[in-house]
Amino acid sequence: MVIYAGQMTANIDFYKHEPTVSGSGEAVDADVFLKTRMAARVDNSGSVSESGQEVAQMVRSYQLRFDPEIAANATALFIRDFDGDYNVQSVQIVDVKKRYMNLKCLKRGQYFTV
Repeated sequence: MVIYAGQMTANIDFYKHEPTVSGSGEAVDADVFLKTRMAARVDNSGSVSESGQEVAQMVRSYQLRFDPEIAANATALFIRDFDGDYNVQSVQIVDVKKRYMNLKCLKRGQYFTV
């Protein structure tokens, strides 16, 4: 699948959790900004039947140029987009020459059900 520069219209921010210590000495997780990248946003939302109820799932894919730092730590990162935060569930290298990658993400606070 070829991605052209004109298709990458979403400006997304990558963050990671960093354990820090608050002013009172309590251990807390802080969201640390890593970098901003342009990506093609693909909405894959749907619903899952859970105990006879339909539960909406916000699943989204981002296709962006290959970045070794993001590819190596993808599942430990989350993406901040215009409508919320998304946990990266998986990374797929799309091109053999490592020019593009596809990140499958799930909106924070939602979980895959089996």
